Amino acid sequence: MYNAPVFRILDLQNPGAIIHWFRKFGLMWPTKLTIIWVMFSGMVDDANAKIEELTEAVQALQQLVQEAGKHYDELEARRADEEQKHLEVLGAKDQCIAALKNELKDANNLINAIKQGES
Repeated sequence: MYNAPVFRILDLQNPGAIIHWFRKFGLMWPTKLTIIWVMFSGMVDDANAKIEELTEAVQALQQLVQEAGKHYDELEARRADEEQKHLEVLGAKDQCIAALKNELKDANNLINAIKQGES
């Protein structure tokens, strides 16, 4: 009866346009039901395609989150290692400073003892 180009003219998203189209062409109920079935089966196919697309997008995002989590764990371990090394360096410097203070104190005591011995 009606070929595919008619469906391109029909706005499938607008129910008012569909009813107007039925009235304009005086279609019979079996023809109307066939057209409605074709429209809705196309919509179902579109919906299934969108579901598949969104499912793939969610899976891709989940994979990205897992990779980011692994990368974060690696960075956190590296940061903790660097912090430990930094604390060790600070401890060594503190020991060096304490040793130098003691040496300076001993040197001052020696100078004071020499000054007292000369007087």
